[in-house]
Amino acid sequence: MQGLRAWHTHKYKSRICYAMSQNVSGVMSFTDITKENVSKILRDLELQTPMHFQIYSDMYKEYLHMLDNMFGLFIHAEKEIIEDPGITDPKMVQVFDRMTRATTDQWLTYLDNYGEFLQLYAKTRTESTKAYDKYMHDMINAWTRMLEGSFKWTRSSNNNNNNSKKEEEEEKIRNEA
Repeated sequence: MQGLRAWHTHKYKSRICYAMSQNVSGVMSFTDITKENVSKILRDLELQTPMHFQIYSDMYKEYLHMLDNMFGLFIHAEKEIIEDPGITDPKMVQVFDRMTRATTDQWLTYLDNYGEFLQLYAKTRTESTKAYDKYMHDMINAWTRMLEGSFKWTRSSNNNNNNSKKEEEEEKIRNEA
C-alpha cells in the first residue's frame, strides 16, 4: 500500500484513505471506488429524469400556446380585412374551407406519422442500448477470462522457475555432500 500512497498526490490520498476506512473489510479497490462514484452520478441522473421531462414538456406547451396565439392574431386580422368590408363570396369561402380542411388533414396525418416515428426511434434506441450493454458485458467477461488465464500462466511460470531453482539448490547440496 505504501507504493500506492506514494504514487498519489495528497488530495487523492486522503480521498482513497477515507473511502477505504468506509469499507467493512478495510480493503477497497480502485474498481470499488469507481463503481461507487459512477453509481452516485447515475442515480442522480435517474432522479432528475422526471424534472427534465417536465421542463421539456413545459417548453413544448409554451411553444404550442405561442403558435395558437399567433394564428389567433392572424385570424382576427384577416377577419377585419376580408369580412368587414363585405368581401365574403360564398364560393370563395367554400374553396377556402376545403383547402383548409385538406391542409389540416395532412398535418394530422403528419403528426400521427411523427408520433409513430418517435415510438419506433425510442424502441430502436432502447434495443440498441440493450444490445450494446450485452456486448460490453460479453467483452468484459472475455477480457476478465483472458486476464485470469494470463495471471495463471504467469503464476505457474513463476512457480516452475521457483521449483527449478529449488531443485538446482537441492542438487547442489547433494553434490557437495
